[in-house]
Amino acid sequence: MHGSLDFNGGNRSNWDVDQDLSKGLLWSYVGKSAQVFKCPADLSTVLVSGARKARVRSMSMNGWIDSTDVTSFGGAFRVYKKYSDFNDPGPSMTRVFKDEREDSMNDGEMIVGMFGHPGNPGAWKIVDYPASYHNQAGGLSFADGHSGIKRWVDRRTFPVLKKGRRDPPQPGLPQQSRRALAHGADHPPALNRPGRGR
Repeated sequence: MHGSLDFNGGNRSNWDVDQDLSKGLLWSYVGKSAQVFKCPADLSTVLVSGARKARVRSMSMNGWIDSTDVTSFGGAFRVYKKYSDFNDPGPSMTRVFKDEREDSMNDGEMIVGMFGHPGNPGAWKIVDYPASYHNQAGGLSFADGHSGIKRWVDRRTFPVLKKGRRDPPQPGLPQQSRRALAHGADHPPALNRPGRGR
């Protein structure tokens, strides 16, 4: 997906569906519906010529799924290039899309930096923060097609939201997420099973 979100009203990528979304590869696969790209609980807006307009996107794709620049966030980690690559940990445990919080949202990818992988989990860090608009929880979808809501339990996963500006926090990666990433997902495997959203 092209275009980067910020809070500049002059940046059409923020508020105009026809700037980027309708030109993207997924557009025809989602029935040309802009609603699938944004959680209704994300109320972020930009000021355009004196009027407030809703931003168009809150969903981001897992950057480790064939992103063009993901290896700069830890080149030794696995990059998924085709569906058969999801064999470990499996499609039902591989996150594809996640709801991203408004102060972290920029490009169309959600990155967990895997610097120092595999031997230095202390260097891993959250680059793009998940949304927590639903009682400290956010939406996810997986490679097998199921989706769910994940409640974040470590406060470092959902620091105070900085509404109306792009200013993501950088506290590092919670220990729980470090363990889960070692299993190829970004949350504990027990929570990844189809139908087990929380």
